[in-house]
Amino acid sequence: MGKLTNEDLVKKISEKYSDQVTLLGEPFGLPTFETSREQIIDLLTWLKNDPSLQFIYLTDITAIHYPELPKPLGLIGLHLQVSYQPALNVKSQPIGDNRIYIWRPHDDTLYHLILTTPTGCWAKAGLHTRNTILSIDDQPVKTRPSFYNMINNLKIGDKVIIEVKQQDGTHKIPVTVSGYEVPVTQITEIDHPSPRLLKLYQQWDTGN
Repeated sequence: MGKLTNEDLVKKISEKYSDQVTLLGEPFGLPTFETSREQIIDLLTWLKNDPSLQFIYLTDITAIHYPELPKPLGLIGLHLQVSYQPALNVKSQPIGDNRIYIWRPHDDTLYHLILTTPTGCWAKAGLHTRNTILSIDDQPVKTRPSFYNMINNLKIGDKVIIEVKQQDGTHKIPVTVSGYEVPVTQITEIDHPSPRLLKLYQQWDTGN
């Protein structure tokens, strides 16, 4: 199969299905279409069997485009909004960034770091995933419970010295513990939904 451009794909689908398939746009350079559930099987079968298309991999056929989450919810008159707020404990107080973890390879006697975000205080201080951790404030890290006990007792503003072994040698890295933010999702009804959206929402809400 030769190179297929977005324009070629849009033209072929439009010629084949006319108004049964709607082009929603090209987010991230990927043509995104909408069709009915009655039409989807026929559309996918055609995309797979057409000699000039041959869409046979799941990476070619995507049911939902996740980077734009409001679209799936918008079909029934709902709006998804994601915001961020400080992570809190059970007393609604901001907590220190404890998103640092350790693991030990089966052929090693020492623990290694795992960092899940480059924006946390640990990564910003110069620590990296796979660094071998030796001590926290000169206390050797010998077990997982002892490591997590020390980390979970830290508060925002605390200063600790993490001794690690990196490729260029052993370093004692100072870290000032900061807070961090977590995503908060809200689903609300859109203003002035059409009668069609109201009907779809009622069907969804009742499970029918």
